Amino acid sequence: MEVSDPRMLGGVVADELVATAQFVKEDKGEVNICLSGGQTPLEAYRLLTLEPRKSEFPWDAVNFFIGDERWAPTNPELLNFSAINENLFSKIPTINYFAWQGKDENEARENFEKSLFQKNIHLNGFDILMLGLGEDGHIASLFPGSAILNDFESLTAISWDNKLKINRLTIAPKLIFNAKRIFVCIKGSSKAEIAKRLFLDDCSVTELPAKLIFKVSCPITFFMDHSAAKFIQHLIQV
Repeated sequence: MEVSDPRMLGGVVADELVATAQFVKEDKGEVNICLSGGQTPLEAYRLLTLEPRKSEFPWDAVNFFIGDERWAPTNPELLNFSAINENLFSKIPTINYFAWQGKDENEARENFEKSLFQKNIHLNGFDILMLGLGEDGHIASLFPGSAILNDFESLTAISWDNKLKINRLTIAPKLIFNAKRIFVCIKGSSKAEIAKRLFLDDCSVTELPAKLIFKVSCPITFFMDHSAAKFIQHLIQV
């Protein structure tokens, strides 16, 4: 668990992305990274495009995937793609990325799964999977009570965003379980209560989907600021 000053957290995540991507490239030549939205990841992506990290990151070996997306083609300000593109994709001319694209949700899901097969992610998983934590305990676009949480065969799914009243496209639990490394970013006092529940409460995945994280076998790194971690300080190794 990495706990940092909130002003430094994006840089900590960016440095870990650089180091891990370099390691994976040296090990197998190609790096598949699944991105999340959110304030801290976006800051990390922005910092990747600035020196010295820009020169250190192995852009030529990396494929980026957007892990989940709101289906809101007429409202681009709601899209993870718009924010990630502004902070990352548009800054690197040679960048290789895969987003959710299609005339409707089903076609977008089908096209995204084709890209997963193209890069053998259906077999090998993501080398780095980035996740955030919603205030209701959701990860990716896997929400409390969703039947998708019990689907361990599908690669992707269409979920319902009850707050915005729109569909979302998302990676399914299988791709979380198959990841080689998971980075979880949790920032701000508004996330302190759900972080406490994640680490301390004995609740089900149906109640708190982020509990899926603790069922995986790969290394997990939590990146948090002090506000988000205020109820779990005793778990942090000094």
